[in-house]
Amino acid sequence: MRFTQHKPTADIKPLKKGNKLKGTLIFFFSALAFFLVACASYGVYSFFYNYSLQSPIIFQSPIVSKHKDVIISPVATGSAKTSMLIDLGAIADKIYTLESSGGKNDGCRKLGLFNGYGFSQSTFHWNCYTSHEEVRQLVINWLEDHIGKYGLEKSLCIYNRGVNEIGCTYSMNYLSLK
Repeated sequence: MRFTQHKPTADIKPLKKGNKLKGTLIFFFSALAFFLVACASYGVYSFFYNYSLQSPIIFQSPIVSKHKDVIISPVATGSAKTSMLIDLGAIADKIYTLESSGGKNDGCRKLGLFNGYGFSQSTFHWNCYTSHEEVRQLVINWLEDHIGKYGLEKSLCIYNRGVNEIGCTYSMNYLSLK
């Protein structure tokens, strides 16, 4: 037997620096893509955890906060409470904001009537009035009668839930309005 040396058909070459650079770039861009997808996923999760979407019935934002943060600050203290004049019109305007977001969610509008104040409305009664001014004056008259007897905070709780108490959520939300 005779051994002959065959010439290799292809030479094996060591890795070039360009291949190392290409591998590093692929790793870097893969890591960057993963990071961006993770950030976007967290952003979508965070949005839907804190907010929900509502149907845009009347010109309103379709995004609504799920978590209502209420900040309470005292209006007046001590002798300032007794000498403070109460603007019933301003109180009625804030009730209008709380009850129907300033008339945007007034269910009586579908009927061509008004009651964005939620005045005399419950699961048993659904009262609508012919004009905004009419229902506003009824609310002011109601406030005048009740604030004198119970004070503002209790009156707001009675107005909203019919319960004579202090510190209900409705009165806290009222106090948080500017």
